[in-house]
Amino acid sequence: MQNYYENKGAKLKLNMLSRLRSANFVRIVNFYLFTYLLSACGNNTKEASEIAVDENNDSATIPVVQTNINVIAGDIMHGTAGVNDTFSATSQSLSATTSIIDESPYDSDQLDVTADGDILGAPVVKGIEKIIFKTTSNLLGGDTVFDVNLDKISDYKLLEFENTNENSPVKSLNLLNVSSAVSVGEHFTTLSIAAKDNTDINVTLKGHINLSTTGSSKDLSILGGGRNVIISSTSAQNDISIQNARIVDLVSATAKGDVDITANDSVIVRKLDVLEGNITVTSVGKIEIIDATSAKGTLTLNNERATSGTDIVITDANGIGNATLNSAGAITATANSGLASAMTLSATMAEDSTITADAVANQTISLSAKNENNEKVVVTLNASTLESLALGGTAPIVVNISGEDISSEVVTNTNSNAALWLTSGDMDLAQVAASVQIWLKNQAGKTITAQDGQTFYLDTE
Repeated sequence: MQNYYENKGAKLKLNMLSRLRSANFVRIVNFYLFTYLLSACGNNTKEASEIAVDENNDSATIPVVQTNINVIAGDIMHGTAGVNDTFSATSQSLSATTSIIDESPYDSDQLDVTADGDILGAPVVKGIEKIIFKTTSNLLGGDTVFDVNLDKISDYKLLEFENTNENSPVKSLNLLNVSSAVSVGEHFTTLSIAAKDNTDINVTLKGHINLSTTGSSKDLSILGGGRNVIISSTSAQNDISIQNARIVDLVSATAKGDVDITANDSVIVRKLDVLEGNITVTSVGKIEIIDATSAKGTLTLNNERATSGTDIVITDANGIGNATLNSAGAITATANSGLASAMTLSATMAEDSTITADAVANQTISLSAKNENNEKVVVTLNASTLESLALGGTAPIVVNISGEDISSEVVTNTNSNAALWLTSGDMDLAQVAASVQIWLKNQAGKTITAQDGQTFYLDTE
């Protein structure tokens, strides 16, 4: 008899759960209330967690609780803790006097906004995990710019903006009071962000974008999705990170921290007015550093996976303290004193290159040649304060350098075919590795100090 009542109580509980799961409520009672109601079914019955159920029987599972709610302009609406609320709004109902609040971080609420106009009234939206703004309009607020004020939207995990009308001329997105992460659909080609002060801005892209930011935000992070990222201006104060982009073109007047870029095509760093940190670029295309004169950290540029012959060009980075360069083509760093402040310089190149690093004492430089056809690489090096030079790589390398610059300095070598081409001057070459060929030109009347085993070639013209 006891088993009979226990089984009957268990079946009653399962029956209630099944009914509740299939009910189409506008509002569904909190799950904790379910537990209270079930506990009233009898003291002699087992707890719901103790009931042996068939995992393949869908009717015996605890229901996935969700609601569908239409947003009314001016309403103050509260989600239910533990319930997956789905709110539906328009640009009219999501007005300045509308509030949508959910206090629970453990559910998966969503707000779908269908817009046929701009949303500038700053509605209160808090604790809704996923928010999607969609439009199909050809005009919004009398123009082709979608303006959205995010001032009072907070505590979300994902904020998306989409234009699903491929023929719509609305291709510009203007976001105001941004303080966190946004995702931008592929139809938009221009993105303007007015950021809140002291916030980090994270942008995920689905299409090519021309981006500008204003406001005193901290870090700017962009996930490029394999698309072109053109940053015409940004007011981010600290770091800039651009990952998985295609083409990157960057201008920043305010970033003082680090710049980190990964791209599948060319990268142009046009202007970094006040950057003091590191610059790291990994690309499968040409890399150009046009103006980074204020940077004091480490410059790391790598396009070794690019098509053979793809260059690295540095126009102004004369404040960089250390540099590591790997090029599928040539390296050119001569303008504006080149890499004048680099205490250490490591450069690997596939084609003839020219590098100036000529203004810091006790400089350490490493040069390597590497290319598919094992062709000779000639490197013209201006380094009057050189302390040590290391030669390496697998392709033949010739370093064209002043004899005075290399005199009495240490030269090591791991390349099987390495040579120094030295201009005229008295020089002490006793610390040059014996495996390095030494080519001398215009040495009439000059004094040369050498070590045993060194090989010299004289230009007698």
